[in-house]
Amino acid sequence: VLCALFKGPKGFPDAESAMQGDRARVVDGRATCRFRNLEPGVYAVAVFHDEDGDGEMDTVLGIPTEGFGFSNNAKPGTFGPPSFKEAAFRVSGGRRALSIRMLYL
Repeated sequence: VLCALFKGPKGFPDAESAMQGDRARVVDGRATCRFRNLEPGVYAVAVFHDEDGDGEMDTVLGIPTEGFGFSNNAKPGTFGPPSFKEAAFRVSGGRRALSIRMLYL
């Protein structure tokens, strides 16, 4: 699973625009990504299950063929991903755990 962390709407959810990224192995149907040294603020996370290991979200006619998800379990719109605002969560300091459910279309 590839995970991307954003601190604003610019570039969300394009992983190349992320402020931090992580990669985690799926074990027993779960993967854990970690982001470190976050200042208090508003963030959003986008993830995808890179099933073929090529580092890219595979699509057919723009529709993902690999699992994906967003913080707050924000749902994609009719023609694209949710907004940063829909996926945004606040970090106040210390640890913060999120659970993101993958969507497979």
